[in-house]
Amino acid sequence: MKKREIDRLLPAAYDVIENGGFIKDDKIDPAFRGQIASYGSAIANGSLLAATAFFSKQGNASVDRSLLMKAINQLLPQLGVAATENTLFDTIRNNWGNTPAQHNDFTEKVLICATALKLAFNLFDLVDEDKAKDEKPAEAVQEEVGSES
Repeated sequence: MKKREIDRLLPAAYDVIENGGFIKDDKIDPAFRGQIASYGSAIANGSLLAATAFFSKQGNASVDRSLLMKAINQLLPQLGVAATENTLFDTIRNNWGNTPAQHNDFTEKVLICATALKLAFNLFDLVDEDKAKDEKPAEAVQEEVGSES
């Protein structure tokens, strides 16, 4: 993987995250980091097209994985790829090429974008899941106290 390309993409990845619907209440759900890592793993262990098709829908994920696919699609032009306005899957189909070398080159570009996104997520505050579970709304606390009497 080309470290210079990842470094060059980090500011753009930061902007994509900031404007891409990932932030709620000034924080990001840490599940996005896990999902982007899983996407990279799915590509490495399977194929780019299959992984992209799988991650293009919500599935059982706690976050909207399609946001990640949109973000990668927005970063690809930084690497010289003509991205479509539709979906990452369409962009891959239109730029896939015919040879294994072209497939590998394009897969590497997608992985570079995914890695830049994963690293850029570290620049944002994450929702602390343990705190969120411990903090109950005032109404819920009142109901619990009222039911104990």
